Amino acid sequence: NIIITEGIFDYYWYEMMKGNRGIHFFPSSNANTIIFHISYMIADKKNYSIVWDNDVPGNKSFDKAKKAFGEEESKKWLILPNNDGKRTLLESLITPADKSMIKSELGSGGSFKKIAAQLYHSPKKKQILNKISKGTKDNFGRVFDELLVKMK
Repeated sequence: NIIITEGIFDYYWYEMMKGNRGIHFFPSSNANTIIFHISYMIADKKNYSIVWDNDVPGNKSFDKAKKAFGEEESKKWLILPNNDGKRTLLESLITPADKSMIKSELGSGGSFKKIAAQLYHSPKKKQILNKISKGTKDNFGRVFDELLVKMK
């Protein structure tokens, strides 16, 4: 089960949050480059899905891929659903309290992308991830559940 992500930072978060689910992530370099990987997934007969942020680049990339590969293939893909009427980005899956805790634990005040890379490569990663709230875990869990359904 392979899920293509928009970029390396998305890859980091999804990999860190997947727990023991039998899924693997494949990073693209941005929303627009995902389309290049779809052909390989189809040709290699991979059980795959794609997850895009619900923003302008994500929606445009989804539409472009759907036009290129068709309606049936697009049923395997996911644009993060709206949350309380707001467009959902990967970053919004992590609660503000967890973002603050992670920054504090890492001793960093950098951007969300910088925090993702620092946490992914940190020797304290497991310890920090064990402190993640149920809210954040549930947010990611809903996304993972939906992706797994789309791959069936």
